[in-house]
Amino acid sequence: MKCIQCGVELPLATVQCESCGARQDEAGPVLEPAASATPNNSSPWFGLVAALVLICLAGWGYRHLTQEPTGPVEMHGSPTQTTASSSSTQAQAIAEPEHASAMPAANKPSMQDVVPNSPLDLAMKCRTPKDCAILMLQAADPLQAEVIHAGAARIAEFKKPLPGDNAVARKLNELAKEKLEGGHVAEAIGLLNKAASNDPLDLEITANLGRAMLLANKFNEAGMLLVNALIIDSRRPKSWISIAEFFCAKGDQNSAIRSLLLVHEFSADKAVALKFFEAQALKADMQVMRPIYKVVALRVKGAT
Repeated sequence: MKCIQCGVELPLATVQCESCGARQDEAGPVLEPAASATPNNSSPWFGLVAALVLICLAGWGYRHLTQEPTGPVEMHGSPTQTTASSSSTQAQAIAEPEHASAMPAANKPSMQDVVPNSPLDLAMKCRTPKDCAILMLQAADPLQAEVIHAGAARIAEFKKPLPGDNAVARKLNELAKEKLEGGHVAEAIGLLNKAASNDPLDLEITANLGRAMLLANKFNEAGMLLVNALIIDSRRPKSWISIAEFFCAKGDQNSAIRSLLLVHEFSADKAVALKFFEAQALKADMQVMRPIYKVVALRVKGAT
């Protein structure tokens, strides 16, 4: 505030200016703006009472601002991060109950218990779907279920493509599968590209296109498509089966094994998943995957 007579800067709620001696309660309100309503100060005590009230308020405000918070501290993420309540809802969402499982409510981590920069903390804050997927793969062996499901919940927060004409897309997808079975990879890729354009939200089409790119030795394109599949639904075993094939085709057997362990983690029926691994160990059409399925089947058996 400024002195109403000499203009010197004064502390808030000063009653008398030390420079010129002018009382600050003699000429109307002390607070600005001047356009605000002026109280009736005809009483000689009004200014003094008002000043005392302001002093009390200033003291209360200082104590309030310097007091340490007692409530929970909220973690602030990237602009794409949603509130804790919406994250919890997304963590429970299951696109296909017979194929995917969400993290049990009892196992959900509390923000207050998360160690900064731990794998769980990093999974909860990962900035891209690819970064989240890497953390999930690392947490597959040895199994860190909280990290895996936290990464999946984080991926669910990223923007998904809009749905399209699924009926047309599915017809093209079926034609493409026939072409793949017949060894006509280039034609299959063309059909699957059209299918994906008609419905970018169809996970099976995106995964099939990724696999077709693998068969054409187009690894960069395949990798990008498989990340897109995770954005659509990172809890679907189908997504991780395709990623296992991707790593196997690149000669990274360890990452392929980890991918199939995530298939097991996200399977609602673990016994069915084990039977699938055992069957694929004998008849997987991608033959280099057969020993990978066998290893995972033995690992899963040993853990039960």
